[in-house]
Amino acid sequence: MRIIFGIAFILAAWRWSDWENWRGYYPTYLFLTALSFVSDFLMYNRSLWFYCPSPNFPNHTVVALFYAFTIYPATVLLFLSRYPCNQTYLRQALYITLWVAIYSSMEAVSLVVGLGSYYNGWTLWWSILVNIVLFTALRVHYSSPLLAWLMGGLFSVLVLVVFDFRLTDFK
Repeated sequence: MRIIFGIAFILAAWRWSDWENWRGYYPTYLFLTALSFVSDFLMYNRSLWFYCPSPNFPNHTVVALFYAFTIYPATVLLFLSRYPCNQTYLRQALYITLWVAIYSSMEAVSLVVGLGSYYNGWTLWWSILVNIVLFTALRVHYSSPLLAWLMGGLFSVLVLVVFDFRLTDFK
């Protein structure tokens, strides 16, 4: 299923993305990947979610790398190149909601088929909130990177506080 998701995202990006301007989207892809890697690093000893092993993906790290180099670049290309910049705020909010629904649905399906699991109080509702912040931050990062880093940092602190992380929990 992970391979199907990866292929679907790559094909969609190949078909519908603005490839002429990929260099402009590249910093936002790096932002997304950095957030993913930092969260994996911070939660190494105390996971909130976990990518379960499967025949083609023997551990969480391999899955995270697969997503980072397939789904994330395709996501950023699709999301930013199709973003309704010159539309109303409602249209932009609906566009972000569409992407939140796509990512949250993928996660829900992965949970149902046993490709992911939650720990330490994490739920799908938290993932939906993360996706709302994430897709908002991706758009903000495209035009105002420092503000997006601030958003990501503040939200990360919120998660660490709400889920009672301590310095001793870190690697």
